[in-house]
Amino acid sequence: DADGIVKTVIATWEIGVELEGPPNNCHGGCIASFIEDVSAALTYAHLQSRGLAKRFFVATEQIHVTYKAKTPLPGSIACVATLGEVLEDIKVSSTCRLLSWKDDASFDLSCLGEVQCKMEESRG
Repeated sequence: DADGIVKTVIATWEIGVELEGPPNNCHGGCIASFIEDVSAALTYAHLQSRGLAKRFFVATEQIHVTYKAKTPLPGSIACVATLGEVLEDIKVSSTCRLLSWKDDASFDLSCLGEVQCKMEESRG
């Protein structure tokens, strides 16, 4: 935002057949891992932009994934994580959209994720 506080993170991946679950499609567990990874990165980047990253470490507390469409393999995907609520610098919620690119350069919404991360005080 205008104050330099990170509120969105975007990550992209090239995914191959080694991630196959249903025939020719990405395994749902891999998709959940992508969503969790980007949400944790958003939480850490948000803390860092507020000067708090050295005080805390980030752990995923809860994840909910709603699958909307298959994610074909091989392919390119993007995960867009957007900051939700920040509760007393203890919990951060985010919403994630996982997009898969199609041959015509458009994309499909493959799934939505809701993630809540908690921050624990660093002891070291």
